[in-house]
Amino acid sequence: MARLELLAFLLVLSAPLSPQALGAQEIPSDWREIVDEPRKLSFEAEALGLLDGERWIRVSGFYEVALHAPLAAVLDACWLGMDESARIYSRVEWSRVLRRSDYEVVGEQVAGVRVMGFEYLSRASFLNELERPAPNVARVSWSLLDSDGSMRRSVGWWYFAEIRSGPDPVTYVEYFTDGEILGLFPGQLALMRAFGPGDLERMLGEFSEEAYRRAAGP
Repeated sequence: MARLELLAFLLVLSAPLSPQALGAQEIPSDWREIVDEPRKLSFEAEALGLLDGERWIRVSGFYEVALHAPLAAVLDACWLGMDESARIYSRVEWSRVLRRSDYEVVGEQVAGVRVMGFEYLSRASFLNELERPAPNVARVSWSLLDSDGSMRRSVGWWYFAEIRSGPDPVTYVEYFTDGEILGLFPGQLALMRAFGPGDLERMLGEFSEEAYRRAAGP
């Protein structure tokens, strides 16, 4: 379900951090409570101060949700959905896949955010990697390859695990992102703290819609 401007971190689909270190890959016993309801596990935004003559802000988000859809459809929404990011995600203005293999995708995208009448756009490219540690589990991780200067670091992952507890499959989804973006104006950090969590929830909702679209078939 799995991830570029002033709030770009919110849209990144992102390279591996250890999920074990974050307590990930543990399906919660109350997963029924998060079916179609993204739950925030953590969100942080902090000023890093002046580095290399520029001011940077670190943003990190960790969310989970469960979807009434099979793993194959949810994974396709992430892995194959990279070809159509601009259609799926409202913040993505333009995207393209530069290189694709069975287990790697290099993609580029331009994303934008509109704040108080201003529009900010950012271009970035990412390496995405797919792992299948078990038949009912998949993990897509990403890392920043290049940007127009608006991001200095961006990593993260999607984790998917199919749950069989009844006649219909449910897929548990985790999304984690961590990055550093350029600070451009006073009050930016406060805006990110206020609106960042909601932006991530909206992105997960858009991802969920794509997973359900694929689960429904042509």
